[in-house]
Amino acid sequence: MMVMKASAADQDSKVHIVYLGSLPKGKFSILSRQHRMLESVLEGSSLSNSFIRSYSRSFNGFAAKLTEKERKKLADKKGVVSVFPSTTLRLQTTRSWDFLGFSETIKRQPVVESNIIVGVIDSGIWPESQSFPYTTFLLCIY
Repeated sequence: MMVMKASAADQDSKVHIVYLGSLPKGKFSILSRQHRMLESVLEGSSLSNSFIRSYSRSFNGFAAKLTEKERKKLADKKGVVSVFPSTTLRLQTTRSWDFLGFSETIKRQPVVESNIIVGVIDSGIWPESQSFPYTTFLLCIY
């Protein structure tokens, strides 16, 4: 049985999102461009082990496993707007009543409750925002 050992670079790698700004004009292969850019900074890993996903519809960029040194080199490349860690957010609620901390035995006021609308507006990705990529607003209408 052959056991493959992960390199030190693979063990120190973390998933990052690489944002490349707006798409250049003209015909070209987005994926090839992203692959060449990533290959130019990889030190201890292969493209197939590092490249995770290409983004070309919602924004121009890709996800890749990078060491800190590779991340810094990539962030300094021409055409790279930002490189930030990929994070998984935990769902806060699917039950607003519990999330707001109300007891199931709370005295209800149907007249007041019927005039309140609570919703979440997800305005999508706006890279110029300081909160990129999390641009979500809570809307309460009385």
